[in-house]
Amino acid sequence: MTAKTYRADEVSVNIKGRLIEGYGEDEFVSIEMSAPRTTKMVGSSGEVVFSQNADKSGTVTITLLQSSASNDYFQEWLDRNERGPGLDYRPLVVRDLNGRAKFSAPHCTIEEEPQITYGRSASMRAWKIGFARRDPGGIRGSTAAT
Repeated sequence: MTAKTYRADEVSVNIKGRLIEGYGEDEFVSIEMSAPRTTKMVGSSGEVVFSQNADKSGTVTITLLQSSASNDYFQEWLDRNERGPGLDYRPLVVRDLNGRAKFSAPHCTIEEEPQITYGRSASMRAWKIGFARRDPGGIRGSTAAT
């Protein structure tokens, strides 16, 4: 059996050519679909039907250190959305260089700005980026053989 290695510093997020940096201390990227791919209905006689869902949208949550310069990038993006006209859509790519995992979505915009807290220690900023659809593929192995 081959040993596997995962390194968090080999996971990158790129938005419209800008490399995001200053990730939070633990989970720093989360990708969640808005709806399940399929739903199941079971009739009273036991007949089963699966329905495919056309909703391919979702949310990428990027958690940054309070001190990250990428917070400025996200705030400028949010400000641009608020000034209009319309929303500023940007492509987003999450790549895991440890293996074969790559997530990409061509049309993304900020859904929610982070909660801001101050205390004894530095805090995190979790930016929620909505996407209309993701490109196919991407959920593959994310560790490399060593």
